[in-house]
Amino acid sequence: MRKEILEWKMRSRRLFAMILTCVFVAVMTGCGKSSAKGNVKEAENEVEEMEVLPTKNLNKVDYESYFEGLNGCAVFYDMKASKYYIYNEEMCLTQDSPCSTFKIIATLIGAHEKVLTGIYTKMDYDGTDYGSEAWNQNLGLKDAFRASCVWYFRKVIDKVGQEKVQKYVDNLKFGNCDISKWYGNEDRDPEDLNGFWLDSTLKISPLEWVDVLASIWSGKTEFNKQDIDLLKNIMNIQDTIGLVIYGKTGTGKPDKEGKVKNGWYVGKFEVKDRPYFFALHLTEPASEKISGPKAQEITRNIIANEYLEEKE
Repeated sequence: MRKEILEWKMRSRRLFAMILTCVFVAVMTGCGKSSAKGNVKEAENEVEEMEVLPTKNLNKVDYESYFEGLNGCAVFYDMKASKYYIYNEEMCLTQDSPCSTFKIIATLIGAHEKVLTGIYTKMDYDGTDYGSEAWNQNLGLKDAFRASCVWYFRKVIDKVGQEKVQKYVDNLKFGNCDISKWYGNEDRDPEDLNGFWLDSTLKISPLEWVDVLASIWSGKTEFNKQDIDLLKNIMNIQDTIGLVIYGKTGTGKPDKEGKVKNGWYVGKFEVKDRPYFFALHLTEPASEKISGPKAQEITRNIIANEYLEEKE
């Protein structure tokens, strides 16, 4: 008897579902075919987004004391434990211009396209006085990366071309993937010191940056071992705290008062064969103290005090 009741309930539910479906179709048809298609498409998109949205193991931490009153955030990703240690979560989810940290991606693209064939790949200096002795000369890749020379990497990506660079950025899911202002904003001169990655259309959040780095290092991108080894070679910094850190700074354009509102340090280090990827970002209100090197200093202090011992 109980079995018959359960079967009857199941049949009733199926019938009710069929009636609801018919009513839904009738209403959608009455609203017009295009509207129905649009609504169905929106529903499909919502389902797709829900299905692919990853669940991250976010662990909030308090690193405020390291920032010395500056506004900023930090993400440290323990890949072995699949844990994110995150300070100032809302900022870590906010996209901003990557500035010179994009040279990491430009190097990989240049290497994969054979524009860059080694650490000594030379780009010729055109005689312009850039106000920097390090920039006013012919440069190889390693020196250009260390000096964060904009004109060198401008030449690299121009040799690759916008269409190909767009595909690489899309495949990496690099932030908003917007390189539409290929030559950068009009208010930033000269052209060879300008680009989509410099306070322009391309933007990425610290959390996204960490995920991009982890994907690259773990071989989950189209870049091969030779490309990645070249990048490691030029990013390698033997730090005073006894670790090898792979890192790149980035600094936004100063305003008329010499204040900056965008400072980055991103990269990777290991503690006892445990890889960590990090992104630290300083942001507005603008300050004379904000810069890539300042972000690097703060990151080093956090690593020295929080990460030299293996976390639980």
